[in-house]
Amino acid sequence: MKIKSLFESKFIKVFDLQYREDRHYYNATRRDEEDLVAAKSTEEFKKMLPDAVSCVVIWNPSGDDEKSGHEPCLLMNREFRYPIGQYLLSVPAGLIDPEDCTGDNDTSDVCFLEQLQMEWVLIPLG
Repeated sequence: MKIKSLFESKFIKVFDLQYREDRHYYNATRRDEEDLVAAKSTEEFKKMLPDAVSCVVIWNPSGDDEKSGHEPCLLMNREFRYPIGQYLLSVPAGLIDPEDCTGDNDTSDVCFLEQLQMEWVLIPLG
C-alpha cells in the first residue's frame, strides 16, 4: 500500500491510501501516518489502543415498567452536522486523547464520561 499525506493541521490529517493501481481510499484522521489502521497487520491492530468510543445506552428510570408507567428509553445525542445543515440523532460517542487514557478500565470509563458533554434525547423503546 502506498500512503501519501495530502493535508495536515493541528486537529486532522488527510491521507491518500493507494491500495491497488488506480484505487484510492482517502482517510481523514487524527492519527500519524505510522499509526494508520489500514496499514497495520491484524496482530499490530490488536495491540492498538482505541482513539474513539461509541455506546448504546438503554435507560430504565425505575427498573419496573409496569408499576412506574415508564418505558425504557434509548439515550441519543442530538447534534448539528454542518455538511447537511441540520440536526441528527446519533449514539453517544467521542474521541479519546492518548495522553488522557492508559487503556485500563477505570481510566477508560472516565475518559468516556468526559466526552459525553452534549445534548441528549430519550427515545421510548416500546
